[in-house]
Amino acid sequence: MKKKIFFLPLILAGIFGIVLWSCDPIGEEEDLCLAFELPDEFLTCEEPTICCPMDDGDCYIINPDGDNYYCDKDLATDNDKDGCSDAEDRYINEKCTTKMSPEQTKEMKKLLGSYIKEVMAKARINSVC
Repeated sequence: MKKKIFFLPLILAGIFGIVLWSCDPIGEEEDLCLAFELPDEFLTCEEPTICCPMDDGDCYIINPDGDNYYCDKDLATDNDKDGCSDAEDRYINEKCTTKMSPEQTKEMKKLLGSYIKEVMAKARINSVC
């Protein structure tokens, strides 16, 4: 019995060490950013780079020409769970050179939303580390 109690702290320390060693070090205030390629039907739009803070803050689409396109969780609704609809609209209006039909705009917003969710998921995973 004493051997089991003696080895338990060593085993737990080993597991803890493996978890810490396997995580990529990311600074507390650093944001996780991913660049995405758009499908051919949206070649007239600038390809987005999306960032999410590691502290579960508001995600944003990078705007290299000025202020970023920030989501706002305070504006979240049932149809816009992350509050990113306004950011997506502004990005489409400013970074797509040709006017899109309502169907194309809806498809582009759906695509941007999926990219934002992907970055959010990766940021949550990395924040655990």
